[in-house]
Amino acid sequence: MIGITMGDAAGIGPEIVLKSFRDKDLRAAVECVIIGDARHLRSLAEIRDYPNNFAEFGDLNAQPEAVKLYDLKNLSVGFDVGRDQAVTGKASAEYIEAAVALWRQKKIDAICTAPISKKAIALGGYDFPGHTEFLAALTGTSEFAMSFFGGDLRVVLLSTHLSLRDAIDLVKKDSLIELIKLSVRELGKLLSKKVRLAVAGLNPHASEGGMFGSEEQNEVIPAVEHCRNAL
Repeated sequence: MIGITMGDAAGIGPEIVLKSFRDKDLRAAVECVIIGDARHLRSLAEIRDYPNNFAEFGDLNAQPEAVKLYDLKNLSVGFDVGRDQAVTGKASAEYIEAAVALWRQKKIDAICTAPISKKAIALGGYDFPGHTEFLAALTGTSEFAMSFFGGDLRVVLLSTHLSLRDAIDLVKKDSLIELIKLSVRELGKLLSKKVRLAVAGLNPHASEGGMFGSEEQNEVIPAVEHCRNAL
């Protein structure tokens, strides 16, 4: 059972979620429940001709083809589409909190999140730069990293939700060692095999032997060599 948070109601999230339920192959492969605001989803479904045969999550009498919905009823006031605002930011954060609560209760097995606005959740009183840090805090996770899977490519990031200027400052030997160890351990579990990692350079041509920066020579290569010997 996959819990799908509908994201910020003022953004594209709810449409992405509803549109995904048109995919019969998806619905045949997994069971899903949308975690969001029923009134907004129903109004959007009517306007855009998306699936609107909703059923309350846990309703044993629901039709098999019904879209399961966990309704927080937290968008009772109006809001403007396409604008960062506290009401939708707070609501989108509450969907994430509800998803983690359902997971803890073993009512769902995994969480899929639609887009949120970092600015809006800040306006709503939440001090998290994105889903990654928010979910880590809610689950009490101290070691974590953002990763992207696409086909055979898996990418794990050293920095998230930072300006490029600040991200460069994080390219340090010790930080890289910690990330490499985490990636080897967790990717190995996910893929059920021993994994090999390629560590990207930072500068053009990986600094070309020090011609275009020193991060590779001083930080990246020493981290790689340390992990080759240690892992």
